[in-house]
Amino acid sequence: MKNKRYFFDTILIILLLISTIFCVSPVFIKLDILGTPSHAILTFVLAIPLFYILSQCLHTLLLLVSSIFCKLRPIYFYFIFVIIIGARKYYRILFHQLMGFSPGVAVFYKESQTTKNLFKFYYFLYFTTLISYYFFFTFVYDKPLLLPLIPFSIIIALVQKLYRIENQQLFLLKSKVLTILESKKNCEFNLQDYHEIWKLQSKSELPCVALSYISLIKPYLSESVREQIDLLEVKRFKKINHPISLYGMLDVIKLNLYLRHYNEKNKYESMLNKILEVRPDFVLIEQNIDDSLNSSQPLSLSLAISEIQLLLEVYMGIKHVSIRR
Repeated sequence: MKNKRYFFDTILIILLLISTIFCVSPVFIKLDILGTPSHAILTFVLAIPLFYILSQCLHTLLLLVSSIFCKLRPIYFYFIFVIIIGARKYYRILFHQLMGFSPGVAVFYKESQTTKNLFKFYYFLYFTTLISYYFFFTFVYDKPLLLPLIPFSIIIALVQKLYRIENQQLFLLKSKVLTILESKKNCEFNLQDYHEIWKLQSKSELPCVALSYISLIKPYLSESVREQIDLLEVKRFKKINHPISLYGMLDVIKLNLYLRHYNEKNKYESMLNKILEVRPDFVLIEQNIDDSLNSSQPLSLSLAISEIQLLLEVYMGIKHVSIRR
């Protein structure tokens, strides 16, 4: 089962090695690295961030096209510095998405077969595009300097991991959260739809990222669902034996305190106190939360949930949030 889980990772890594040989080597030949090595290396170094950002843009556009083809209406779209949420447009840079750590698209959620087929079509379109891109700039329009886009796009695919069920479920969970926030209506929310996320161990940030997003919609959920979420948070809190899960749970605690979920305030304060007993050096984090609740300074959130900063501003009118890198 574990071998099957990492099968696609292995395929992409092999493709990355092959594409590096066939797509990066011609660039050094074209730049005449032996004749003018300093110029060639400087050009390539400066081009690395550009290719990386362009690769993220490619994935975003392909995911957007895939969602439209599957008749799923986009609710969120991020492209370089343009952000569209519903009918609203914003101009800012979200480092986490600019560097491809999370998809730049979310859709209005609906239960349908097309939703399940979204990722299959996305990867079909992705590999078709890469193959066409390589042949066009190799045999039709000879421009080897543009070929590094291919290995960089494979790196983005390895980072986002939308071929894994748990990452697909996180994408759908974000879409569901945005759909609820946009409609401002109580909505059915089944935690079992995201069961693969809850199975992950403490080394994964996905469960805490998911719980952070769910924190935004608690007022729209039924009492029974909130009780299930409470059990999940307590269960995850007991597994903070890894730095990733520790900082992830701190985000969950800080968000819930910051959003003033008073009926659960004692629970989150107790969690925070238990963390401080083990990590007394986190006392500044406690001070940051206290100051944030009193509106004297921004709340510090991790990059993994950087989109939440904008969502708080759009849907709750809260601008007083900063991102911790």
